[in-house]
Amino acid sequence: MRCGRAPEALSSADQLRTNYAYMIRRLQPYPANVQERLTKSPKLYLRDSGVLHFLAGLRRPSDLATWSRRWASFEGQVIEELAGLAASRLVRPEFHFWRTHTGAEVDLLIADGRRILPIEIKTAAAVDRHSIAGLRQCMADLGLRRGWVVTTARERRRFSADIEIIPWEEIAAGEVRLF
Repeated sequence: MRCGRAPEALSSADQLRTNYAYMIRRLQPYPANVQERLTKSPKLYLRDSGVLHFLAGLRRPSDLATWSRRWASFEGQVIEELAGLAASRLVRPEFHFWRTHTGAEVDLLIADGRRILPIEIKTAAAVDRHSIAGLRQCMADLGLRRGWVVTTARERRRFSADIEIIPWEEIAAGEVRLF
């Protein structure tokens, strides 16, 4: 870059940053003081699933069904929908994830002041106790009384007294109450 063009180059960089800054969602790990060592690296999601699918080389709907990272696309889509709902209904929601160094994980924590809703996201409709072990551990470590598992199931149901299975379709339709 020539020095005389520095202002133009900087304004171009600023324009690029402005245009593309919102294409990536950066989830920070939840900053909790618990006995368990938590990971400190953020998670990144491409916010537009159509762009993600294009970049992954998926050209037909049938390509998505056989894509090995389909779960990542679904997870990102659910997080975006929930973030939009939370932003429209809560004053200053915060979005995090929770992961220990041993691999226990919860995909999304929505924090509204002192209230926290832990959310695990599964592409399958079936949920068993092993698939939500991370959710249970997170709830125990943070002292939370309720959690969600978002799935492709058709009907909402209770998994246990403190964990509810939420159909993805209810979230997409905006039919959920966060707190």
